[in-house]
Amino acid sequence: MNEAGAKPTRIQHLSNMSYDKLSRYLNELENKKMISKADTLSLTEKGHEFLRGYDKIKDLIERMGLE
Repeated sequence: MNEAGAKPTRIQHLSNMSYDKLSRYLNELENKKMISKADTLSLTEKGHEFLRGYDKIKDLIERMGLE
């Protein structure tokens, strides 16, 4: 998602997920305050922090030569 946000149908199409499964994931992310659901979906600061941490872990795993 970009800073402007994305529509749930766009995310569903790009993720190739069923509506029910995507809806469950989006509700969980909203409950954890990682996304904001208004007209469009957007990341909260907590969501951005999670992605930064995820990228650090992913980079470390790649540097270690693990898959």
